[in-house]
Amino acid sequence: MRDTLANEIPEASEIPEPCTPTVLSPAAVELVRLYEELHTFKDDTEFLDMGFSQAGPYHAWMEAVEAHTDRTGFELFHEVGFLPGDVLMLGMTYIYEEPDASTLKAIEFHETNIQAGLARAKCTRPGTAVQDIARASAETRRAYVPPTARPPAGADDLDERVVNPCIAAMMARNPELNGLTPWEIRNSMPEVTDPIVAQMRELAAPVLAEFGDTPRARNILLDRFRNDCIRGKRGEEPLDWSETEIRELPSISQ
Repeated sequence: MRDTLANEIPEASEIPEPCTPTVLSPAAVELVRLYEELHTFKDDTEFLDMGFSQAGPYHAWMEAVEAHTDRTGFELFHEVGFLPGDVLMLGMTYIYEEPDASTLKAIEFHETNIQAGLARAKCTRPGTAVQDIARASAETRRAYVPPTARPPAGADDLDERVVNPCIAAMMARNPELNGLTPWEIRNSMPEVTDPIVAQMRELAAPVLAEFGDTPRARNILLDRFRNDCIRGKRGEEPLDWSETEIRELPSISQ
């Protein structure tokens, strides 16, 4: 049935001239609005995180499309040239975090049918090329980082320059952790990593306060904290801070 209906939709070049735009019913207007709304959030990180789950903000969108499917599906096809189920399936297809070739083809298929139907109803030509839509969504999803691998809102340069390299050194001694990132370990094993974070911050705070928390001093101090922490995770003794280094810090922080 889907292929039969899709084959009834003419290409934009086949739209007869002159063409009279279809006067859409309120239900058809709402379906078009829902399709356009999908394009406002389909690449948002929150949508990739939550999809259409009840805990997320986009469950209401799915319910609204399903309501059209239950009540007015085939009537709407005669107005806009596509079914509510096509919009719903398109939304479901956009859920995939790592789209493969078949997923991209599905996106192009549904987008082509919907855009052709709208072109016929409005006597216009299709909008953005569906290949560009699919390509942009694929690029967004390839760059997607799941919540477990993301830094929290309060992360700073001490996390990235000291704590994470130190945790990476710890991970290097545990082959079972291969393939994971320090943030994944920190988010999934806080009982192991939180003490390291607390220790690093406790050690850094008085030194930065004494010598001035300026960019130059901070760079030197964070490098030393990182190296000492890594040596500790490797079972090596930390390097001694020489008196010369300590005396130079005030001038460096000027």
